Amino acid sequence: MKKLKAVALLVAAICGLTTAGATLHVVSLSPALTELVCRLDGFDRLAGRSSACDYPEQVKSLPVAGDFASPNTEKIAAIGPELVISDTFQDPEAVKLLRTWGIKVEMLPLNSLDDYEKAVVRLGELLDLKDNAAREVERTRKEREKLARSVAAGPLKVLLLFWDSPPVTCGKRSFLNDYLALAGGVSVTAGEDEGYYYPSPEVLLQSAPEVVISPYTEGMTFESIKRWTAVPAVANSRIHMLNAADSQVVFRMSPRWPEAVAILKKLLAK
Repeated sequence: MKKLKAVALLVAAICGLTTAGATLHVVSLSPALTELVCRLDGFDRLAGRSSACDYPEQVKSLPVAGDFASPNTEKIAAIGPELVISDTFQDPEAVKLLRTWGIKVEMLPLNSLDDYEKAVVRLGELLDLKDNAAREVERTRKEREKLARSVAAGPLKVLLLFWDSPPVTCGKRSFLNDYLALAGGVSVTAGEDEGYYYPSPEVLLQSAPEVVISPYTEGMTFESIKRWTAVPAVANSRIHMLNAADSQVVFRMSPRWPEAVAILKKLLAK
């Protein structure tokens, strides 16, 4: 460990000698932020990625430096970036260690479309891509305005279900609420002050969702849900599991968010 720390400190010292305007080397531990960096035409800034970063295709050529939101400090030290980014971190101690080695660590939360715009602006500053960031913010705002105008009155009540036994869904601290609102729906658990939320079956029964939507989840059968015959979504056979490709789009706060809204809108119309 001491040897690794010495190497990392040497890397940090070298990084500190980079001239102003030099390209910043970045490790992204967030699939959404990796997509965003590429959207801003910053692929050349990426020096490493998480194992979950798989879009666009070109990022698969980058070395893996940990799992989603979980830095592998040894691999990051070997890559030698000046900056590590993620929308959340699972291991605060690893983050502290990276910072002691002189590696900047930045968290850019992505719990809403407003957060997305803030992340765009911040990455534009960090990566010296401010003009590209300004164009992405403008695109996002125009798309939001256009989609908001097309939303029908009386949103459908939707249960976003990540797992059915026991039930796992999301609360108000999720970008999925913004997606649903623009698609003409509202999450039945949007009032809960959580990111992930573990409701009792009784709570879900009382919420009477009209549609159930799930990401592709191997092994989930909806058997426990299908027993709720009094629930409108069950009675009307409006239970939908997305395929793997659509799941990646919908359940990720990325530049493809208008596609996510379109996918949800199509499901709510079924």
